[in-house]
Amino acid sequence: MKNFFPITVRRLIALLLVIGLFSTVTQTANAATTPWTSYKTNTATVLYNGTGSTKKVLATVPKGTLLKSNYLSISGTYRKTVYAGKTGYIPLKSLSEYSTMTKIAKTRFLLSADVAIKMSAKSTAQTLKTFKKRDVYYTSTVIKNPYGESWHRVAIDGKLGFIPAGKGTVVPYVTLPADALVTNVSTSLRSYAGVAYGALSSVPKGASLSASGKLGDWYRVSYNGKIGYVLMAHTLAASVKQSTPVNYLLSQSTAVKSAARSSASTVKTLTSGNVYVTSSSVKDASGKVWHRVSIDSKTGYIPAGSGKIIASTSLSGKSYKTTASTLLRSYVGSSYAAVKTVPKGTLVKPTVKIGSWYRISYGGKTGYAYGSTLSPVTMSSVTIPGTRFITERPTAFMSKIDGTGRTLLTLGTGNTVYTTKRATSISGRDYILAKVNGMSGYLLLSNLKETTYSMMPKTMYQPVSTASVRSYAGPAHSVIATADGNDRLIATGRIGDWILVTLDGKKGYVASSELEAAEVLYQKESAIYLTASTVNLTSAPGSGNLVATVPVNNHVLSQQTAWTPDDKHYVKVSINGATGWIEKPFLVPAIRETLSKELLTRTEASLYAYAGTAHTKKADVEKSVRLKATAKIGNFYYVSHEGTYGYVPSSQVVTALAKMSVYEASNVPYTYDQFVATQMTRTPQTDKYRTKVLYVSKGYIKLGGAISSYGGPGYAISGVNLRLTPDETLSPSSLFSSLLKNATVKVYAEEGSFYKITATWMHALKGDVYAAADPVRVDKTSKEYFQFLDLSKSVGVPASTLNKLLVGKGIFEKCTYGACGQAFIDGGKLYGVNEAYLISHALLETGNGTSTLANGVIYNGRKVYNMFGIGAVDSDPLGGGSKRAYEEGWFTPEAAIIGGAKFIGEGYIHNSYPQNTLYKMRWNPVAPGVHQYATDIGWASKQTTRIYDMYQSLGTYTAIFDVPVFVK
Repeated sequence: MKNFFPITVRRLIALLLVIGLFSTVTQTANAATTPWTSYKTNTATVLYNGTGSTKKVLATVPKGTLLKSNYLSISGTYRKTVYAGKTGYIPLKSLSEYSTMTKIAKTRFLLSADVAIKMSAKSTAQTLKTFKKRDVYYTSTVIKNPYGESWHRVAIDGKLGFIPAGKGTVVPYVTLPADALVTNVSTSLRSYAGVAYGALSSVPKGASLSASGKLGDWYRVSYNGKIGYVLMAHTLAASVKQSTPVNYLLSQSTAVKSAARSSASTVKTLTSGNVYVTSSSVKDASGKVWHRVSIDSKTGYIPAGSGKIIASTSLSGKSYKTTASTLLRSYVGSSYAAVKTVPKGTLVKPTVKIGSWYRISYGGKTGYAYGSTLSPVTMSSVTIPGTRFITERPTAFMSKIDGTGRTLLTLGTGNTVYTTKRATSISGRDYILAKVNGMSGYLLLSNLKETTYSMMPKTMYQPVSTASVRSYAGPAHSVIATADGNDRLIATGRIGDWILVTLDGKKGYVASSELEAAEVLYQKESAIYLTASTVNLTSAPGSGNLVATVPVNNHVLSQQTAWTPDDKHYVKVSINGATGWIEKPFLVPAIRETLSKELLTRTEASLYAYAGTAHTKKADVEKSVRLKATAKIGNFYYVSHEGTYGYVPSSQVVTALAKMSVYEASNVPYTYDQFVATQMTRTPQTDKYRTKVLYVSKGYIKLGGAISSYGGPGYAISGVNLRLTPDETLSPSSLFSSLLKNATVKVYAEEGSFYKITATWMHALKGDVYAAADPVRVDKTSKEYFQFLDLSKSVGVPASTLNKLLVGKGIFEKCTYGACGQAFIDGGKLYGVNEAYLISHALLETGNGTSTLANGVIYNGRKVYNMFGIGAVDSDPLGGGSKRAYEEGWFTPEAAIIGGAKFIGEGYIHNSYPQNTLYKMRWNPVAPGVHQYATDIGWASKQTTRIYDMYQSLGTYTAIFDVPVFVK
């Protein structure tokens, strides 16, 4: 076929075909084959038929789908995979590599070669550490990484790492019986079985160790109080077993050591005359021989040569009787633990004698009794397993056997007795020793037959009429209680026709003919309980519908109790309007403690209807409010707050002191230097230098009279500088401060072109502002600290206390019900103003309650009161003040006080600026230079005297201080 294109054009077309510009199908070339990798979709995504611009969607793939891929696209942004039977491409950004973690049985592995510990389950991960050949590692987790490789997760010296599975073989841990070892070289005590693990301690050559286990090439040992592992190759065994145990009698007190060395701690001290037994000896590093012993289940060591060998003698067929209460000890000697007390008069059969000690068994225990309390007996008497017998015919209960004693009583047919003693008389007759009604005696065995006790599920019974509860099963046994029709008896077992019951805490037997199945028993009850866990409230005891769920740690008050026939106890309670039954085992008894205690809320607190957070919340109480507690249930106090009674958690309150100060911080978004710099732009004034003699140019002062040596009056006709000397050159070094226009001065003399003067007010120096406005410089114990008193918080005292401040204060003793303390409290609560501040303000404005406006003025035919001079303009204070009082409806002293509290609270303390302290009113630290109440740098501290004195005169109070904290 002939080519119609020149060769240059043909080459260009070939090149374009290579780079895909002439392709008419979607680009799907696979740039790289990679290892098979597991992925999980991290978002919902799609499967495309290719990766180019004309690719089409084959399927939607949900988030969390598991996929596999071994192809990466040319661009490196797609993975080729198969989903729902379709092969296509998924964006790589929507895939996350996927690993699985499987828990396995805890397993130890012994490594056959060095293995790197990786920081993640990938061969390319950073190496954390390297395990050496013959090291042991421990794992319980297998990680299968995205490439299908299995890795073991391990821990080494507090760090997690990963090693490939299959690098080691399973190795068991072998427990050893505290074998004694000695090191043959200097070595290290490591945290686990391998040189890769950290060293806990250095161990010198010749050190004594106690091995408790073996793991691969390593012993698990104890050394100097530390548990760790040492290489077996670095130790020698120091124990030699003996063929038979040997007893040694001690001639002096001997310490039993915890290890085979004199410096080891003492496990116990055996006194002279005690015997120890050993079957192995241990040689320590110095060559000294020790006997290994077991003293009351503890392993110890005694120096060889501490005692002499003593033989044991076997006994057979001899019976003894204890002549006194006898201690049975774990081995031969008074230093051993007592394992049982054998009562006086008990028949025993010793099996071994060592010295003066006899080996006997009693009450399921075997031990050694000292021979001085044992006496041989001739009568054949044996201890038998506890057995019950029932009389088949009337039988005499005798004080001695073979009729040699008196008859204590006669047991009729059907009485049960219990025994652990059987005796054979010289005549060959068999008896049992038993107790009846507190008396011990013998019954002829041929008149008895064996019977059994059987347990039964707890069941509630009630008497048919009355029932006698007896000390044991049978009519001959004494009556220990009598039950009537109102009693409920809990049955747990029976012997024949006699049922074992519990009545009022007493256990005894009742004839089955005297009992019948019980109904639910209801009784009235008023008791406090605490829920020990989350419990269900049901509509009936033991059944019924679920009424509510009561969380743990909530108190409830019972109204009634009920016992159901299956011996379950229920309590009827109410919570949040729901009434139902709770099973009593889920409740813990609680008490209501009566007390009288002053509390202070340490945070915002909640007032609940009863003692528990599951109960209805009745009110919220602000932080730093005083509460009077009159009772306590568990961790809840019973208090009142503004007429509402309820329970507050103890975690939300603290015990209040009589005079209590609470310190809070307000963060200021400026540094102190920034704050002072702003204040200096607002011409702050000071009277600190009122007596300081200064100089001012004559042209700036207008005299109000003659110049006088005592100081004639004058004032500044404009702003003017104050100088330290009459400096005609006006040198900056003589400049001290400056005056505002119209500032008054006292003129003392003329010196050239200057007046010699003193000025009450002048511009404050920067250093003065620094000192006056710095909260850190104010002593907490000073009256000036009250410039930080939070004027929006209550004093926390009753009206009776405030009334004491108003004695002799005119109108303030003449409210409707006496002194006006309650009116100040009511106004303070309504409008968030400190009561002491209100009183201080009112006394200042009314001349201590004596002003005409405060004592009432007739306006429009009504008597009105104004306690704070509100509206009393300078041009007509009486008319303006009475008009404002009439418009506000202040027709009683109380109304005027509460209305004034509103005016102060809304207009000053709770305005658009957070100015709840005198300090903030003067300096407004959050917005310095704006809405400041005075220019005098001492204004805030000067206002504190009256309110400070007022607080000091109170018997109790809560003072809350809000102190600004500037950015450092």
